[in-house]
Amino acid sequence: MALPSDKKPISDGEELLTSMFRLLQVVKIHQANNKLFVDNIEAFRVALKKLWLNGQPAEFILFRGRFYLNDQRIVYSAAMWNTVIKISEFFQERQIDGLKFFPYQDASDQTIVRLMDVLNRAKKEKSPYEWLAENLTADLAWVQATRERDHEKSVQNDQSPSDGPDGPEGVGRVNVSQELAIQARKAYSLALTVLRRSFNRLREKKKIGAQKAKRAVQELIDVLFSDESVFLALSTIRDGDDSLFTHSINTTILAIGLGHRLKLNRSALEQLGLAALFHDLGKAGAPLKAASAPERLGGRDLALAQSHVLNSLYHVIRLNATFPLKLALVGPTIEHHQSLDGSGYPKSKNPKNISLNGRILAIVDQYVAMTSSRPWRPELTPFEAIMVLLDKSATELDPILVKSFINLVGPWPVGSLLALNTKELAITKITPPDSEEGWPLAVLVSLGPDQRPIAGEVVNLGEKTPDGRLKRQILDCFHPSRFGIQPVDCLLGGQKFQNSPP
Repeated sequence: MALPSDKKPISDGEELLTSMFRLLQVVKIHQANNKLFVDNIEAFRVALKKLWLNGQPAEFILFRGRFYLNDQRIVYSAAMWNTVIKISEFFQERQIDGLKFFPYQDASDQTIVRLMDVLNRAKKEKSPYEWLAENLTADLAWVQATRERDHEKSVQNDQSPSDGPDGPEGVGRVNVSQELAIQARKAYSLALTVLRRSFNRLREKKKIGAQKAKRAVQELIDVLFSDESVFLALSTIRDGDDSLFTHSINTTILAIGLGHRLKLNRSALEQLGLAALFHDLGKAGAPLKAASAPERLGGRDLALAQSHVLNSLYHVIRLNATFPLKLALVGPTIEHHQSLDGSGYPKSKNPKNISLNGRILAIVDQYVAMTSSRPWRPELTPFEAIMVLLDKSATELDPILVKSFINLVGPWPVGSLLALNTKELAITKITPPDSEEGWPLAVLVSLGPDQRPIAGEVVNLGEKTPDGRLKRQILDCFHPSRFGIQPVDCLLGGQKFQNSPP
């Protein structure tokens, strides 16, 4: 029988730091076929795969002289001090404060060697951080160098973003960590910037790449994995000046959210998100009248508007991306306006064979469109849009996916402005999965002297009085734009959203 060991097991954080430090050293002096070299590559790969088991990225950062792994402080032994000091110097020389490793199970030995070589070479560059951002692309896009992030809030608070002092249900004051709110806004702004630049390049008759767009989708998925209610709050953003772009981003958010509820893995969520982000590329540069026409289009104008699907397909095929990725985007791009009963456009010979991602996009694209205003019609309330989707689920849309979508956003969808019998206004935050009757959590809202919304406490609209009656009853549902309200400003702790590029 083996004797018990007095040696303390190495933590995941120590394992990642140690394996990366050793690999950075051996890549300078050994050939790729050297046994020590091969062993260190495998140790680094094993350390990352342990951290990727939950499908989330592994990020370790240097903050005030200490290392944190996914915002949890790494506790290391005295034997680790030399490694810690060397890695600290390594970060400082490259003007970064962290490295983020997105799940990528297929990194070859050659890819990892190239990664270490790029990290080492950055030290000699005039602007190491910018140089890394330019070179961590293509097969190295699963690694991101970070800097200028304020981790103080999270590293001093051991509570998860969704489990505040008022409990995991989120009832009480609006309790979203400042860091998570900032992360969410930055993720949205990054997607907005990527779309603007992509459309500008297409208008200039230039090709576009998928790497930055994929990074934007990954950032959004990070927010989803951190807090679903914060993630869904982003889908309530409406901007008349950037309606085309916000439509695509909101479609992306809701598509990813639905895919997550369907238990798609991270890789599948990234493909779905990228398909949603790029689904309207064909509207770039086209003289479409749909956005400004005072009435419904017809005849040649309608045909021209519908041609954006084929134009989008053309741009997807020309993407600077791998063939498998482009192949994954082709189906949803051409299918998102098709219906299971054969209606929609372009006409399909086999409407029952529409892909899963195509069916998802058909639902969320219509929902986002219906809850956005058009010159020829006012926007529907989220509740009214849900009723339309339910009606269409009998013929045009996948009924199972429509039900899953309603479970995601709730019968009173996130961002709905509700009038209560208590003479209060409330904005739907999220419908908990265990809410038997579909009653949501909502943020009470009042209007200040300048008519700006002021977020109050979070209440459970399913809460009942001792005699079994609802404490607050919903009398009516409005679109928040009717009162000039951006729901995200109230749902993310009352901090005003800025949609300018980061």
